[in-house]
Amino acid sequence: MGVDVFSACDLTISYCLVVLIVTVHARVVVGMFLALTVLLVAGPLDQGMEIGISGRGEGDIITNLAQLRAAAIRKPHVVRPIRIVADVYDVDASCGILVLGDGSSIEFVQAESGLSNGITRGSKICMEAVGCGVRRKNFGLAIIPGLVVENDGVHPMTVESGVVYLRAGLNPVVVRWFNRTADYALTVEYEGPGIPRQQIPSSVLSSVYNDANIKKTNLVSGVQYRCYEGFWVQLPDLTRMNPVKSGGVPNFDLGVRTRDEGVAIEFVGYISIPHDGFYTFHLGSDDGSQLFVGYPQIEIRPLPERKIGDYFGGRIFGKNGDEDEFRWVSVEGTVVFPALLSEGGEMILRVGGNDFRVMIFEDCGRRPPVMAHSRVRVSGVYEDVMLGNEVGLPGILKIATWNDVELVGVDMQKIPQVTNVVSPWNETNVLTTAAEVKELTIEEAKKQLPVRIRGVVTATLPPYVHGAVIQDTTRGIFVSYLGLNLEEPLRWGEVYEVEGVTGPGDFAPIIIARQIKHLGTGKLPEPIRPAWKQLFSGALDTQYVELEGVVLGVDNQEVDLLTADGEVVVIMDDFQPERLTEYENALVRIRGCAFAIFNMQTRELNTAAVRILGGAIEVVQPPRTDLFTAPLKRLGDLLLYDPNAAPLRFLKIEGQVVYKVRNEYFLTDGTNTVCVNLRDRHNADFSIRDVVEVVGFLDCSGPLPLLKKAIMRKAGRGTLPLPIQVEHRDLLSRSHCGRLVKFEGRLLNMWWNGFEYVLELQSDFVGYRARLVASPKQVQRLRIGSLLELTGVYVPQELSPSGNVTGFELLLYSPNCVRVLANPPWWTLKRALYAIGLL
Repeated sequence: MGVDVFSACDLTISYCLVVLIVTVHARVVVGMFLALTVLLVAGPLDQGMEIGISGRGEGDIITNLAQLRAAAIRKPHVVRPIRIVADVYDVDASCGILVLGDGSSIEFVQAESGLSNGITRGSKICMEAVGCGVRRKNFGLAIIPGLVVENDGVHPMTVESGVVYLRAGLNPVVVRWFNRTADYALTVEYEGPGIPRQQIPSSVLSSVYNDANIKKTNLVSGVQYRCYEGFWVQLPDLTRMNPVKSGGVPNFDLGVRTRDEGVAIEFVGYISIPHDGFYTFHLGSDDGSQLFVGYPQIEIRPLPERKIGDYFGGRIFGKNGDEDEFRWVSVEGTVVFPALLSEGGEMILRVGGNDFRVMIFEDCGRRPPVMAHSRVRVSGVYEDVMLGNEVGLPGILKIATWNDVELVGVDMQKIPQVTNVVSPWNETNVLTTAAEVKELTIEEAKKQLPVRIRGVVTATLPPYVHGAVIQDTTRGIFVSYLGLNLEEPLRWGEVYEVEGVTGPGDFAPIIIARQIKHLGTGKLPEPIRPAWKQLFSGALDTQYVELEGVVLGVDNQEVDLLTADGEVVVIMDDFQPERLTEYENALVRIRGCAFAIFNMQTRELNTAAVRILGGAIEVVQPPRTDLFTAPLKRLGDLLLYDPNAAPLRFLKIEGQVVYKVRNEYFLTDGTNTVCVNLRDRHNADFSIRDVVEVVGFLDCSGPLPLLKKAIMRKAGRGTLPLPIQVEHRDLLSRSHCGRLVKFEGRLLNMWWNGFEYVLELQSDFVGYRARLVASPKQVQRLRIGSLLELTGVYVPQELSPSGNVTGFELLLYSPNCVRVLANPPWWTLKRALYAIGLL
């Protein structure tokens, strides 16, 4: 038996007397030695400190935050006991976020379990854990109980390994896997004392099976699985999802998947471990996966408070150089851009004439509590940034959560633009700016011309791509570091110096790096706000941009964005789908690095969409809980002056359906008519005479007002207004626009276009068309030359510069809207000529 309880006392000396309560067992001596080792490594303890989790032979103990950071980037990952005493700079207990400092480092740490009550800013805590993995999260760390192997993300077949100390007997094991698209694979191997590396055999796996019929829990061979469907860029939180399939399976077998793409599986069970010792697990997958093993424990508890120095009295601009590289400061300024990232958040804060970049470690599922022009006070850890060869001001402020942002007022003054500055070189025969490389032709780029640039990373690609986008003062460019032995991939927002040569790339010229030097934390450039034609020209490939629009819908990582100029599909591969769906019907600004979408074989541009990496999303106007609470306007007022008019403003109208074809409807109020274009997925079956409510976006660029990308619901049903009798001489009068009218015309031609009849007619010298949605069986065959009486909605097609109607269409809402007044005479010119030919 190991150590059950031990405590520290006697503050008069630097050592502690350990009292052990044990049973007579062969491990008593070992247990005492391990317990003493914990205390000796940790050093002197303060009065009242209690250690609840003991070292048990699991390896070297992590005793400070610098070691914790090193453990997160070590490969293979080794699960080690943790015992750290640190000061609390900040805490958000609702989502387990701590900002800790202990002299070796300052770290943002997420520990979703084990956090005791009573921990506040300024506390001293003791954090102890066994069987818990450590991984990088955003710019901080996450402590995850049971995590042994992390192999998450979208990537080809990749094997990652992890080492953990396990006790003999049954140990819980969980394997999570997902595949986004294309190929898929999963392998789970292990090795340990007396066990060579091999696939985990089914004979050592078991699971708990609940038999509802006999109300009994049994231990059965194999593992239990749960299968989920969706398209992700990393493993989702499966606890918030409902499986589409579940059951038991002998091993970690992908054969239970419901489909090949857009699928995730969680396997849960026990693994039988024959001996105490260190075991190495090898997890291979395409795409991402995680492996959890063992009985993890974690406890974070407060110690008797004491003052932690000058952490809370720091100044924004420090005293001297490196001494103040990291310090706690409070800043007050005006919000320029508050946004959510794929992980955490970001806020640009204007202080005086300078911009601070505020990075939020974890959003805790909350949207930014402030909007642009808000005046706020923010407290966090300050870091200098690199500008050229010098440390620049202002730097970056890192905070724990949005709770650290305090609203103090609103500043509606126009915020001027501040640009990023990174000093380039001026060297002979060496390209020293990204723009110089981008201006090369593909043939010139193939010559491997020497390049040396310095800039900030605006986008990182998956690790297997070995590439990132670096932007200097001129523009952004893709940098490939395939073949370089880097300690870690390039990080978003950091400044690097790159030396290399030019390459043709797959679409545009790139830099092939030969040497990369990390210079420090950087400042993102001011985004380009592109015109519509620029966005799809390919010229903005790898440039940092900002798009503004209303999110009409989300399909996996594809965001259907309605901008003031038109509709665009924005592909945001950094974000999980469930995070993006929160923005439906919100007015947002999206910032990030734009990537042209093109054909890999032909290099031809696809202008249907744009890809954004390193994206940030600001909510300019939150979505309404009920869109039908949007401002109501009468149809007759749509073309009148409105001081609140905006191209992306939701408007509500009411009217009666007088014509429909596919997702296009025409509504009238008896005097005025509006065209409504419905969102496809909201399209419903509405009938002529239905009274409806519609919410959409007003477009007055055509002859009739248009409510586009609208949603519609039925409010009732009524009788259509009586039509106005129109004389031939008044057919081009603007007073008829949008009204229900009746007049006569002679049929010149008629055809079926697949979903409606089109009739070509003439009244006196005026030619026009009529449209009728009906099946061929519903409409009698009309003879060319017949005189018809037509009843329908008058829709102008063209207006002269003076506003007069130069052409129109008639929308016929029913086959009954066409009445034959006279058939054409039998004796026609054609028959007369035929008769003459017979003579």
